[in-house]
Amino acid sequence: MLPDTSVSCILHPSSHIAAIPHNPFISHSQEDRMTPRRKRHQMLMLEEAMHSARMDFNHRFLALREVKRKVITEINTRCAVLLG
Repeated sequence: MLPDTSVSCILHPSSHIAAIPHNPFISHSQEDRMTPRRKRHQMLMLEEAMHSARMDFNHRFLALREVKRKVITEINTRCAVLLG
């Protein structure tokens, strides 16, 4: 069960806004805050990671396609020899 103050904060958040900066569980140092610059950097890093994952997938996909072509060629060659 939540304490009465927590329930009150949930039901009436605007009246408890002033109490938020004094909460010891919330870090308010400048180093910890998400700034627009940090968010842009985070988004760019995410874009790079997604691009890298896509390129990796494409390379593996193309390699498998090449293996499939070689297997099909080998099968066709063996069938031609058997049917002769």
